[in-house]
Amino acid sequence: MIVVSTWTRPFVKSFVILLFIGTSIGSIYMMNLFGLETPFRIPNMLLLHKTIQLDAVTLLIMGVMYMIIPRFRNIEFTLKKFAYLSFLLIIVSMVLSSIQLLDANSSVISQALRLAGAIVFSTVIFSLLRVPPRVGRLADYYFAASTCILIVFNVVQLAGLQLEPLSMVYLWLLFPILTVFGIQYKTMPIFLGYVAPKKVFDKAAFIASLTSIMLFLSSLQSLAFISLLVSTVLFAHSIYVFNKGLTPTQLANVSRDEQTAEQMARYRSTSRHLRIAYPFLLTGIIAGILYAISAGQFAYYDLAIHLVTLGFVGTTIMMYLPLMLPPILGKYVQFVKFNKIPLVLLITAILMRVVGDIVYLYPSAIKPVLGMSGFVVLVAMFAYVSMIHRAMEAR
Repeated sequence: MIVVSTWTRPFVKSFVILLFIGTSIGSIYMMNLFGLETPFRIPNMLLLHKTIQLDAVTLLIMGVMYMIIPRFRNIEFTLKKFAYLSFLLIIVSMVLSSIQLLDANSSVISQALRLAGAIVFSTVIFSLLRVPPRVGRLADYYFAASTCILIVFNVVQLAGLQLEPLSMVYLWLLFPILTVFGIQYKTMPIFLGYVAPKKVFDKAAFIASLTSIMLFLSSLQSLAFISLLVSTVLFAHSIYVFNKGLTPTQLANVSRDEQTAEQMARYRSTSRHLRIAYPFLLTGIIAGILYAISAGQFAYYDLAIHLVTLGFVGTTIMMYLPLMLPPILGKYVQFVKFNKIPLVLLITAILMRVVGDIVYLYPSAIKPVLGMSGFVVLVAMFAYVSMIHRAMEAR
């Protein structure tokens, strides 16, 4: 029987809606940038795309953490009013920011509201983390670190502190990255074959991630990216990301569940997305290192952002959303009905962007085609949502 966490539905639904809006704006911007003129030209289009996308992912992570941390501890979530308050603050902040960007103005009001929402969120999360878990204590440290990063990022923005542009982006990116690390530390050992994280590597990975935060705040960009690269490699190794764990055949043999085909499909889907996500994260960080040691080339800057946001965060969301939806919507998601089309489309869009960044500064007949990469992302999102909808079964 599924215990439905209805309070997280506004977070997930808002995430989906805002993600489509933000991606659409970004797609139009890319088309204009690469020479495909469109009638849709609004002020600060790039900043509007960034604002909506960041708030969309923030809302998703907040909703997921409100749901999973009580479940990890087998306790009831009793702070729903505070959860709704944080949701409302982020939404109002995003609306105000969007209106201000359309008017080509800026104000500290929206930033202050966003910081207030982050503070309410962090207060709830830290109150939940006070209940000790049975296993996987290190995951809590990742959750605590990611929550603190969200507050620090908003404080830096509100105070108007000057950081390197890419350092500022990665300061926020560490919020979803470390949250993913915490969730995977708890769940991947089970999903990938009942293995345990390697205790030496997992602690070293966490220390390296904390070091990268301090280095980004200190504007030591090259060292920060190297530290984050070390953290990612150690963490991936510690949870057997690049090991096979149990094969589908072995999984079927040890399973006593009648739905063996469903288990095997879930195993294949989870493993596939996981093995694709981490190479994207690693290459994105390497692009950041190249940007830091070069003359600040646009290609490295763009790739350092989008290899992580589209490649790692996007692929991870595609992996986890089917696992998170049942306790949110009260419906089972059948992995046996999945296909690889959304993932293939997403990878295609990322490769188009990589090539586009390479040829952007040079005359090329294929530039308009490469400018359609954002549109391909939109198609991938539509295909994914359609696939999830067809795979849902109410029970």
